[in-house]
Amino acid sequence: MRPKAVPIASRGTPRPAPPPRRRRAAPPKWLEVFLTAVMVLALPVGLVVRDSVRAAEPTLAVSGQLVPGGQFTIAGSEFRPRASLILTWDGSEGPLSSVRADPSGSFSISAAVPPSATAGGHEIAAVERKGQGRGAPTKLASLAVTVVAVPTSATRQIETPVPSALPSTSQHEHEPAAPSPTQASDDGGGEESTPAPTVHAHETPAPAAAAQATPTPTSGHAHTPPPASNPPASNPPVTGASSPGCSGYPEPRIWLESQSWWLQTPGASGTDFGHAHVGTCFPYGVPVSGQVAFDVKITLFHNPGVLVRLQPHIATGSGSVNYEQPVLNWKAPNGTGELWQRVVIDTTRVSVDGLQELRMFAQIKEPDGKEMHVSTGWQLLLANGNGRSDYRHQGLGFTEGRGWYTDVDYTVARFSSVIPPAVSGVWKFNVDLKPGAGGIPVTSHTVAVDPNHHQGQPGWVVKSGGGEYVGSVSIDTRQLANGSHRLMLKADAAASSGSTNSGILVLFFNVQN
Repeated sequence: MRPKAVPIASRGTPRPAPPPRRRRAAPPKWLEVFLTAVMVLALPVGLVVRDSVRAAEPTLAVSGQLVPGGQFTIAGSEFRPRASLILTWDGSEGPLSSVRADPSGSFSISAAVPPSATAGGHEIAAVERKGQGRGAPTKLASLAVTVVAVPTSATRQIETPVPSALPSTSQHEHEPAAPSPTQASDDGGGEESTPAPTVHAHETPAPAAAAQATPTPTSGHAHTPPPASNPPASNPPVTGASSPGCSGYPEPRIWLESQSWWLQTPGASGTDFGHAHVGTCFPYGVPVSGQVAFDVKITLFHNPGVLVRLQPHIATGSGSVNYEQPVLNWKAPNGTGELWQRVVIDTTRVSVDGLQELRMFAQIKEPDGKEMHVSTGWQLLLANGNGRSDYRHQGLGFTEGRGWYTDVDYTVARFSSVIPPAVSGVWKFNVDLKPGAGGIPVTSHTVAVDPNHHQGQPGWVVKSGGGEYVGSVSIDTRQLANGSHRLMLKADAAASSGSTNSGILVLFFNVQN
């Protein structure tokens, strides 16, 4: 059977084309740019995250010169928050101490180099403290450090010639003593708001002619500040009188020195135990915060006593903050020598900012069983983010040296003006050369430029006389060479025992005529 024929009209007729597919619209150009930027930025972010994770490893750092027995600071970061750590020295837990990290995993503490440490390389490590039965401690971080050969507390005999006999009291400059341990709140300033240590007069009045002595310009100075190798080395001071040796610190500093003398009064039969000095590069009028390091020079001159300790404290309107230091028990060879001591003071322990009084108190036990003290009254400008409340109403116009002896108490020498960066022409300033609170009467006073009493050189005596003196002093700086010079203020209190106690302040000033 033949199939039906397809109608001719339908043959070759093309099939209808399928409907065209709807093309997806291309994304807007701005969207392409945005997505591309996101992908590009995501790559470095990922790298940063990875790198930060990789870098978050505990680290240690130290500041300060490392010398046998010297103080320095250890800081740590990136530890576990509030981690309990043991700090070791060459693997031993004994020499350093334990510490707890703060909530951010950081810490900073003061420590002492073991006195037996040899010069050369050593290791400080932080070990995690673990409870009993939890396995061996884990070393989390370590740091290679180098101990230098010359100790911070190194002693050295003074090389300048020493007279065969002690000069008379009128020939000595010495720093005032600091408060005794039982008089820590007493500062020697009679009229001040806080208790003041008693003061005593020392030297016999200098001849009136001495006040008219012809000025002797000098280029060198006795008791110059330490060489730059002893303190850290930084910028030269730009605030206050400049002096050599005060470079190397984080802020500008000037050299200040207090002295205490106990000498036989001429014509009397008292004891004679020479001088004691305390000096350091001081940040005068410069804000400081946190931990502040001082390299302190203690000098004994013809002094057979034993330096028991150097005790710093900061006096405020609400009391004193003490900073305990190790017992020294140092005796100068043949009674004459110098001792360097590094002191680090944590100023954050003081609850107020502003000018608070730093007192470096040195205690010397003498052969007669009595004591000589040297103390400072220097205004330290704190800036730790607390409210300001200055200790002294005179502000920077109060810089004092104090001398003290058993049964005589304090004699003070105070520079009662602001120490200028430079002076020219006739320089006029105020001084207080008198007893402290409860001190015996001052019997003589002296103001001198560029003295060297260790060599029997009184320098240019611009003012001297009997009794105490509170008032102004003028120096014609045109009679001095340009450059650094040394100013000595001295108050003397002659005791009934036949000896004279002196309190002395020494500072440097720059002449620029």
